[in-house]
Formats: sequence, C-alpha cells, structure tokens
Amino acid sequence: MNIELAKGEPTITAIPKKSMSINEWRQARMKGIGSSDCAAVLGLSKYRTPLDVYLEKIGEKPEQEENLKMQFGLEAEPIVARMFEQKTGLTVRNDFKIRLHPVYPFLIANLDRTIIKNNNNGVGILEIKTTSEAYQNTWEGEIPLEYYLQIQHQMMVTEYTYGYFAILIFGFTGIKDFEVIRVERDDDFIKNTMMPRLIEFWIEHVQTRVPPEPVSLNDSKILYPKTIAGAEIEASAEVVNAINRLKQIKETLKPLEEEKEKLEEQIKMSFMDAEILTYQGVPIATYKQTKDMLKFNQKQFEAENPEIAQRYYAIIPGSRRLLIK
Repeated sequence: MNIELAKGEPTITAIPKKSMSINEWRQARMKGIGSSDCAAVLGLSKYRTPLDVYLEKIGEKPEQEENLKMQFGLEAEPIVARMFEQKTGLTVRNDFKIRLHPVYPFLIANLDRTIIKNNNNGVGILEIKTTSEAYQNTWEGEIPLEYYLQIQHQMMVTEYTYGYFAILIFGFTGIKDFEVIRVERDDDFIKNTMMPRLIEFWIEHVQTRVPPEPVSLNDSKILYPKTIAGAEIEASAEVVNAINRLKQIKETLKPLEEEKEKLEEQIKMSFMDAEILTYQGVPIATYKQTKDMLKFNQKQFEAENPEIAQRYYAIIPGSRRLLIK
C-alpha cells in the first residue's frame, strides 16, 4: 500500500494522564500504536507479533497483568532518573501526558521523562530501563533493536531530535552497571519505513477489523481455531519445497533415532540395580528411580460411580495433527 502522508493538525497533541485511572490509561492506549508496539508491528519483536498488537487494539486480547518485574521497573524510575542527572549534568522532568503525533493522532507515546532544554540542545527524551546482565550480554555492543525502535517512535511522535537511554543493569549479586546511551533521530528511517508501515497497519487492519497475516504457528491457531471438514487449499511452491525437505530430514533422522533407542537400552541395562554408572571411579551417568506417586484410577471410579462421573465430563477441543502424504 502506497500511503500519502497527510498534512494538517489534529485538535490535540497530548492527553493529560496524571488523573487517569489504570483502566482509563489502558483504554487510551488501545486508541493508538504506542512506542512499545512498534517493533511488533514492524515484525521485529521476539515476543509479540503484529496479530498480538491488532488483537490488543480491537479489545480481543487481555491486557498483560503487571508482574513483579514491571512493578520494580516503575518504582525504580525516579532513582534511575536521578542517576542520569548526576552522570550527565542534564535535568529531566516527568511527562504526565499521552503524546499524539501532530498529524496522525493514532501514533501515540508515553515518555518516561523529558530532558529540559539546555545550551544548544532542545528538549529531548529520556527512556529508563532496568534489565539483567544476561540480557546486556546479548546486545553485542549495541542497544537492543526493540529499544532503538521504541525511542525512534517516540521521536517520531514528539518531533524531538534526540533521546537518551538510562539503563540500570543487575547481576546475580546486585547492581552490575549503569549505562547512558544517546540516540539521534533517524529521519530517513522514520519517514520512509517506520511511519508508512505503522499508518498502513492502523488503517488497513485496526480500523477495518481485518487481521494481519499470521507470522507464527500460534498466530495461525488464533486465526484458524477449527478446521472445515473436507476443505482443501492449494499449496504454494514454497510449501511443497518445505514438505519435500521435511521428508528428507525425517528419512535422515530415522536411522539415528533407531540407533539412539538401542544405545539408551544398552546403557540402561548396564546399571542393573545401581543408580550411578562410573568409569575409573568418575560418575558418567545416572539412572535413578523417581519417587512413588498417587494416581487417580479414573476407570475404576467411572465403573463404580457412573452417574457422578458423568457430571464431570468436559469437551476438550481436538488438536490438529500434521501427516505428510
């Protein structure tokens, strides 16, 4: 879809949120694509798909409940903001608004803090993060893509030209590191990639209630929860190639699976009644018996109490099974 970027001004560019209840704030978030939605809409999130965002915006996916990690992140924001001020000499302030794009009010942003204008710099964005050392080790010298997209989205909505990340990093024994990273606005990416795709998503899918194409098996299960008996669909060349490749892989794995079972049987037999297998006094394998457990004898209960058992039957939806012909 070739989108012509609109011109003009909406009636408002920010909604005060200081007096909003949590439900009012969640309802307001459903009316636009927020910064935390950006990576998912662009198909670049590890955790959410475009369909997830679509279902959230049309009210068909439950809002994620606040967990302990999210609660800690919110509670830590003032502390991290002060650490940022001390490290940079910059001054920040709370931003009690839901920001709306000046032309497309369905592009929205909630800012952790704004950086007050100083010297030759205008107002900027401060995005606060608390994360783990293990996650930091996956960055490979650069901030995560989802972080980058989030702050570019915020700059797109606010029209600010720069922003900072203040990232407090925890290790096993406590605070491990504190990083401050400056990010400049990428106008080319915003105007030619991000904005057109977000606008297209909102107009083509959310407004028209047409779900985006599935990009994962879970998406497909949501969109197609039940099969149509006897229905057929023509496979694409890509799918035919995938089926042929799957057949090859199965044929390759079959003798390995058979060998695996035989080897496991040989090793298990060598234990006799022992739990630990050693070689030259060093343990190399274990074969321990699990603890005894109680198991409900369903068949006996049903035979002896048929009327009672009948009241507790429930229909469980059938699952789909892939068979390659």
